[in-house]
Amino acid sequence: MQDTLTNNRWIGLFLLSAFLLTCSFEGLAAKQLVKRSALPHLGDKGRPAVYCKKTSPAIIRTEITSCIIQGKSESIVPAVIFSTNGKMFCSSPNARWVKQTVKELAQKGRPCSQG
Repeated sequence: MQDTLTNNRWIGLFLLSAFLLTCSFEGLAAKQLVKRSALPHLGDKGRPAVYCKKTSPAIIRTEITSCIIQGKSESIVPAVIFSTNGKMFCSSPNARWVKQTVKELAQKGRPCSQG
């Protein structure tokens, strides 16, 4: 009887730790999603494509290397996707700082491409 209780406790602890580990990974993934908001998905013919399902209100403080203007469609929102040293961010095209940044990039000879 004692062995059965001990085994059940170990099984319970294992299941609890597996559940907590899963929750922490899901929480981390959710934080990254909110932080970046740009989700990589497969595009036409298996080519990688990036699009935004929502935008972040955060102002990007690091150097922006390129941008893509995303129009609205069924499952995505209008957005400007900014790229910085390997990271991508989705921003609202209506934000004043976004409009200014898009203008500055165009003046530097790096206009946004249409996505």
